[in-house]
Amino acid sequence: MTPSSDHFWHLTLWCTACLLTFPVISGSDAQSDAQDYGNAIKIVINELFVAPRSGIPEFIELLNVGPNTVDLATLSVEDARRAPGTLTSSTEALLNPGEFVVLTIDLQALRQEFGAFSGWEVRPWPSLNNAGDNILISIDGMAQDSVSYESSWIEAGKSIERINPSAPASYSGNWAISSSNLGATPGLRNSQYVPDTIPPRVLSAEYISPTTIEIAFSEPISRESIARNLILLDNVVVTGMDFPAPFIDLRIVALTRHRYLTVSGLVDFSGNEAPTQSLEIAQRAEPHDLVITEIMANPSASASGTDLPEFVEVKNWANHPVSLTGLKLAIGPAADPDKEVSLRKRGVVLGVGEHAVVYSEPVQAWISDPATMSSLAQYDPTAFGQKSFFRIPVSGGSLGLNKGSDALRIEDSLLGVIEEIVYLDDWHDDRFLSTKGRSLERIRVTENDPLHLSWTTSATDSGVSLGYSNAALSSENGLTGIGGDLRFNEIMYQPVANDFDGRPNQPEYIEFINTSASALDLNGLYLIKTQNERMSQDSLRLAYRETRLEPGGLVLAFTVPRYIPDGDEFALQFLSDAFPQIDISASTILLPLRSSLSLSNAGASLTLFSAGNVQLDAVTYSPEWHHFLVADGAGLSLERVDPDGPSNSESNWSTSVRASGGSPGSQNSVTISRSLSANTTPVSIEPKTFSPNSDGVHDLTRISIQVEHRLGAVRVRIFDLDGREVRRLIDTELFVGEGQYYWDGSSDDGLPLASGIYIVLVEIADAMSRKTKSYKAPVAILH
Repeated sequence: MTPSSDHFWHLTLWCTACLLTFPVISGSDAQSDAQDYGNAIKIVINELFVAPRSGIPEFIELLNVGPNTVDLATLSVEDARRAPGTLTSSTEALLNPGEFVVLTIDLQALRQEFGAFSGWEVRPWPSLNNAGDNILISIDGMAQDSVSYESSWIEAGKSIERINPSAPASYSGNWAISSSNLGATPGLRNSQYVPDTIPPRVLSAEYISPTTIEIAFSEPISRESIARNLILLDNVVVTGMDFPAPFIDLRIVALTRHRYLTVSGLVDFSGNEAPTQSLEIAQRAEPHDLVITEIMANPSASASGTDLPEFVEVKNWANHPVSLTGLKLAIGPAADPDKEVSLRKRGVVLGVGEHAVVYSEPVQAWISDPATMSSLAQYDPTAFGQKSFFRIPVSGGSLGLNKGSDALRIEDSLLGVIEEIVYLDDWHDDRFLSTKGRSLERIRVTENDPLHLSWTTSATDSGVSLGYSNAALSSENGLTGIGGDLRFNEIMYQPVANDFDGRPNQPEYIEFINTSASALDLNGLYLIKTQNERMSQDSLRLAYRETRLEPGGLVLAFTVPRYIPDGDEFALQFLSDAFPQIDISASTILLPLRSSLSLSNAGASLTLFSAGNVQLDAVTYSPEWHHFLVADGAGLSLERVDPDGPSNSESNWSTSVRASGGSPGSQNSVTISRSLSANTTPVSIEPKTFSPNSDGVHDLTRISIQVEHRLGAVRVRIFDLDGREVRRLIDTELFVGEGQYYWDGSSDDGLPLASGIYIVLVEIADAMSRKTKSYKAPVAILH
C-alpha cells in the first residue's frame, strides 16, 4: 500500500499585466526543503519502521546521497515533541557516499530479526507515533532532512520506504509500504526503490480565483531549473521569478484574462528535463458547465461479496476545461455540512467531456493500486483501470444517498448553485425485475427537458457506466420528442396463462404503429387506463430512454413475469415462446415491462400520451369487437384492420387469425393494406370481392367515402340482389366529408351471409342544405 499520490507539488508566483514580478513565499515546509537541498551535506531519511511486530524495535534508516563522507557524531533525531535523541557512542561515526546507517533504540534486537547491518543506537529514542509524526534529522544543529508521515501511510509489521532518495521526503508520493518478505530492508536498498527516469509534466493549470492561476506539476521541480522565460501566458513571457523550492504551487495573479499556458525547461530532482508543454487554462465553473450524469443510490454487493459504494458522477459539459476549485457536492434537501463533499483535488481539472466520480470508500487503509483495488473498481474490475476519470473518495461505507429520492447540488463558493437535481426512484426503467445495483444514467443534457425524461436505468452488464459516456446517452439523433401519428394497432387483453395446460403462457400486450412519415422518439411515452375503483386514472410509463421508431415501425409493450430474468434477450425469448409462429419485424421496438398492463377482460378505455402530455390516440375496446364467429376471446388479440381507419370504431377491429392467437411485433393478420387504391369516386370498396372465413386473407372489406368536407349524417346499409336489407352497418352517424367503414360479411343477427353479390347503399344528409345524396356500389362475398 502507498501513501496517496494525489498530493502534488506546486510553485507560487504573482504577475501583473505583462511586466511580472514575484515575491518570495515563506513557510516552515518550504524553508526545510530549501535547507535540505541547498547545502553540501546530503543525508536523507530513507526508511521508517513505525509499527513493527511485537518485540522488534522501531528504526530510522539514513542514506548518504551526497559526494562526501559525513561524520554523524553530532547527529540528533527529534520528533514532533522536539525532544532530540543523540548517538550513544562517542567514537567517530562516518557515513560514506551511498552507504546506509540504521538508527534504533536496540540494535541487537533489530539485528536478530534482520541480520547484520551498519547501525547506531539513539537515546532517548523519539518514539515514532502511529497516529502520525514529524521526524527531523540534524547535524551540528543544521537540519538535514525531515518527513511528516500520517497514520494512513502505515501498515502494521511493515516499514515505510522512500522510493526516490533524490526527491524530497515531504512529497507523500515518494513513499511506499515495503514489499520485502521480512517487512523491512534495514541497511539494504529499499524494496520500493525506483530510479526516476520520467521527466516532470504539467498536470493542470486553473483559475482558482478571478485573477489567480494555479499550476500543478506531477512531481517536485528543482529550484535551479526555474529561470526566466520558462513560463508564458498566451505567449507573454512571465519574468522575475523568485520562489522557494521544491514546492511547485505556481500561482500567477493575472490582471488580463489568459487562456493558454506554456512551460519549458523545468527539471526534477533526478535531473530529468520536461519537454515544452502547452495547455488550456481551466476556468472557474459557471452554471451548467458541470452536470450530474450518473447516480448510484442503491448499490449491491460484488461477486466477491464486497460492498460496492454509492457514487455520483459529474461531467464537464462546457467547451473548455473547468476548475474544481471552490466546488462541493451537497446531498439532501437542506444544508448539512456532514453531507457535503469537496470536489477540489489538487492538480485536477476536468477537460472537455471528462468525468469525476465522488464515491464512498469503506476501505480505511491506503491502497497500493486504487485503479484496480478500490471498492469503486469492483463494479468493473477488468476495464476500470483503463477508464479516464478522476476519483474523489469519501471515507466511509455510504455517501448518505436516499434510495427513493434525494436532492443533489454542485455548489460554488462564489457563484452559488452550478447544478441541481432531485432524483426519483420512478426514473428507473420498468423492464428490470430489480434496480438494486444499477445506477441512474442521464440520457440527455438540456436545460428545458423534464428531468424524468433525461434519466433512465443503466442497462450495462455491470449496472454502471463509470467514467465514460452513459450507455443510454443518444442525444445526437435529432429527435426532440414524439410527434406525428402513433396509433393503437393490436391489443391482447385476455392472454392465456395457465402453468398446467402444456402451452407457453401468453403476456398481456399493446402494439402501436407509426403511421407518420417521420421517425419518432418514444422516450416518456405513457398510457392512461380507465378510472379505477378509487375514481382515479391508472398511468403507466412505457418508454424510459430515447428510442427511435421509424415510419411504419411497430412498438410492442408487453408484460414480462417475475420468473423471467433481466435482459432483453430473455424477454424476447419469452415472447417468442408464447407466439412461435411470429417473425418479429426488424423495425419493431420492444418495450418489456415488469408492471402489469392490467387490461380488463370486460373492456376498457386506453389513451396514449407523449412525453409532452399530448394525446396521441385513444380507444375503448370491448369483447364485442371480436369476429362474430368467435365465442370466447381468451388467448386471441384484437387487431386493427386499417392503420388509417378510425381508432375507436368497432368495425376497424377484428380477431387475430394467427394460430398462436396474435401477431405481436409483426403485421396484423387481418390488416387491409395501406397500399390499396385511393378513392376516385365518392364511394369505393376495397377489396371488391372478399372471403369472410377467418383465414386472415380478405376477411373484411373497406367502404371508403369521400365527399365535400361539410357536416352531415351518414347511413350505410347493405342489400341482397332481391332488394332485401341484410345489414344496417351505420345508422345515422355524424360525418364530415370522409370516412372508412368495415364489413365482415355478416347479417344484422350476426350470421354469415352466403356467397353472392350485394349492394352497398350510402346515404349522406348535408346539414346545411338539408339535402340527401345516395351512392351505390357492388361488393361480392366468395366463400
